[in-house]
Amino acid sequence: MNPHFLYNTLDMIYWMLDEKENDHLGELVLSLSSMFRYSSYWEDGVEVTLREELEQIRHYLNIISVRLEGRLQIVIDIDEQWLDIRLPKMTVQPVIENAVKHGLESLNRQGILKVYTREDGADLRIIVEDNGNGMDTTQLDSLIYSLYGAN
Repeated sequence: MNPHFLYNTLDMIYWMLDEKENDHLGELVLSLSSMFRYSSYWEDGVEVTLREELEQIRHYLNIISVRLEGRLQIVIDIDEQWLDIRLPKMTVQPVIENAVKHGLESLNRQGILKVYTREDGADLRIIVEDNGNGMDTTQLDSLIYSLYGAN
C-alpha cells in the first residue's frame, strides 16, 4: 500500500473532524499522521535535529496523554541552544515509549515524564526520567548488560 494513500486518508479524516468542530480528535489524527510520516521514511544512519525528534515526541505524547486520560504530566526542558544538534533518527522516542509502557501506564496515580538535557564535558546527555514503578536489581543489571555488553 502506498504510504501517501494513508497520509491523505488521515488528512481527510482530520478535515472531516475539523468541519464538525471536533478539534481534540482532529489533533490526535494529525499527531498520528505526523508520526507515521516521520517513521515511514527510513534510511540507515539518517540523522535529524533534536528539534525534529522532539516534535515527533510531542506527537507521540499527545496520543499517550489522551490514552492515559490525563494521568500523565509531561515536562520537556531542553535549552534552545541544543535544538539544532544532529542525532540518529528515532533515538529518543523509543526510550520515552519504554518509560511510558513499563513505568507509567500501570500507575494508579499521576505519572510524570521528564525529558531534559545535561552537559557532561564535551557530551550532551538527553535524559528521560519518570516516576513509575521502577525495576528491580535483576532487571536493571540485564538492561545495563544489554546496553554496554560485558565491558
